[in-house]
Amino acid sequence: MMDLPQFDKRIMGYFHVKNGRKYVDHVLWMATRNVTVDVMALDELLHERHGDYEDDGSSMADIITKEYGEEACDFVQNNI
Repeated sequence: MMDLPQFDKRIMGYFHVKNGRKYVDHVLWMATRNVTVDVMALDELLHERHGDYEDDGSSMADIITKEYGEEACDFVQNNI
């Protein structure tokens, strides 16, 4: 299980954001103490940076892999 500082560091590294904790699903964290990705917050970031990628037939996993690498995609998929 990943702790908040590890999660923060990895999100900041993969997605080049200043506040990795913005992408923590705080409701689940408070309920379970498991650190997971807030998919809605991450999707918002991806839309801000890459537009409506779904219109081109791309999934969130597709855009993450294309723009940030397979390791970043694996990290998200393993932490949702």
